[in-house]
Amino acid sequence: MLSARDFAKNTVALNPRHALAAVQEIAIRSGRYGAALTVEEILDTLRDRYGMIEAVEMMVEAASA
Repeated sequence: MLSARDFAKNTVALNPRHALAAVQEIAIRSGRYGAALTVEEILDTLRDRYGMIEAVEMMVEAASA
């Protein structure tokens, strides 16, 4: 069975820019029913709370490209 971290890594690896766009959309929609979050805060949560280090690194790299 594939872990959530590996699933996220594999999915982001297919198209890091699309993955980042999805995170940006989540940030835009945040605040409607809870705290408003920035893209950076969402990426920090994915990295720190869920251990999705490689997936986040790929998205950060895509953002700077």
